[in-house]
Amino acid sequence: MGLFERITSIFRGRAAAEDDGREPGDLMDVSLEKSQQVLATLGRAMADVTAGRLRLDIQIDRLGASAAALEQHAREALQAGREDLARQALQRRAGVEAQIAQITEQRAVLVAEHDKMSLTEAKLQARIDAFRTQKDTIQAQYSAAEAQVKVGEAVSGLSEDMADMGAAAAKAEDRLQNMQARAEAIDELIASGSLEDLSGGDRLDAEVATAAAGTKVDQELERLKAEIGGAGPGRAQTGGAA
Repeated sequence: MGLFERITSIFRGRAAAEDDGREPGDLMDVSLEKSQQVLATLGRAMADVTAGRLRLDIQIDRLGASAAALEQHAREALQAGREDLARQALQRRAGVEAQIAQITEQRAVLVAEHDKMSLTEAKLQARIDAFRTQKDTIQAQYSAAEAQVKVGEAVSGLSEDMADMGAAAAKAEDRLQNMQARAEAIDELIASGSLEDLSGGDRLDAEVATAAAGTKVDQELERLKAEIGGAGPGRAQTGGAA
């Protein structure tokens, strides 16, 4: 498993462990933050590798200068007829060149590692950019879905209220029909004589009204008698004169 795959597996494991019911945007923010941290760590590691390579370059340059100086010493020793000194100088030069070869191999390893880290950094940065875009898209979709759920819940509650209103209206209508049926039954009993109609007042009120009407009639009758009795003699005299 490569470095990038290990980083991806770490992200997945952390995301699964930290899924505690928070909203997708918050969860993705956590993953995005951790990705940025890993990217920063990778950048520091690349800087360390670069610094190590530069130190090796300095050593190679220093050893190369030393090898060149030893070769010059060997030339000068040969010119002076000191082959033994020339041999010693060349032996030391061979040891320096072996160190240069070893350091050069280490430098090549660091360069290869830096190239791998650079490639991983580019992939990780691309993944982070894509993840950020995906986060924005998911957040927008989640907000839309959340709004849709709220509207659905409101409509569901309204439907329940409408159902309750319909049940109340049906119950009220049943009571109205029951009351109308009772009123019609009472009217039929009154019409058939099975039930006395008390809507015009009670019996005492009727008798009082009848007595008062009789008294008034008697008074009117007496008044007419008085008028007729008073006018009778005058009419007789008039008739005799004729």
